[in-house]
Amino acid sequence: LEEFVATADRGRFVARGEMPLRGGELAGRLQWRAEDLSLFNRPDRRLQVDGEGTIALAQGRLVLRGAMKADSAYFEFEPPAVARLDDDIVVRGRPRERRAERFRTQLLDIDIAFDFGPNFRILGAGLETQLVGKLAVQSAPDGSLVGRGTVRSQRGTYFAFGQRLTIDRGQLIFDGPIENPALDVLAVRK
Repeated sequence: LEEFVATADRGRFVARGEMPLRGGELAGRLQWRAEDLSLFNRPDRRLQVDGEGTIALAQGRLVLRGAMKADSAYFEFEPPAVARLDDDIVVRGRPRERRAERFRTQLLDIDIAFDFGPNFRILGAGLETQLVGKLAVQSAPDGSLVGRGTVRSQRGTYFAFGQRLTIDRGQLIFDGPIENPALDVLAVRK
């Protein structure tokens, strides 16, 4: 593949490399680069990134490596209509609910570093903040996803219990399963 180019808005995704058929199985490796690429471009979800890395097919697995940085992002979300307890909470006298299965796949091998960049905003469920920090996501040997890094809240507010709280300290600390970060949050009324 001499050059594959996809454009979205003013951004580009470029890939080069080889994907030959070996012994009846597709194999190979592509170098990729994203420049001002809009991954989401809706009024409630926008994400524009730069980055580079490789995509490979080896031994029946998709191997994805690289680093990406958000140039700008905006995510607005609605809270669920009905509140649910997390599946790790047990209420005495009630039958224990079956835990949701963690995402696992032996078909993916991922090692991606993501930088939240200078302008990553989220809004929803009473939370309004800018996120900064870096997060590395990797595949574990069992096929689950593992995160390493810290994501911090900047200039954040949280509306709860009829009060507008200022987030003095807000961190998600990833050092294990991606769906279970440690929380370090202090929100106060000023």
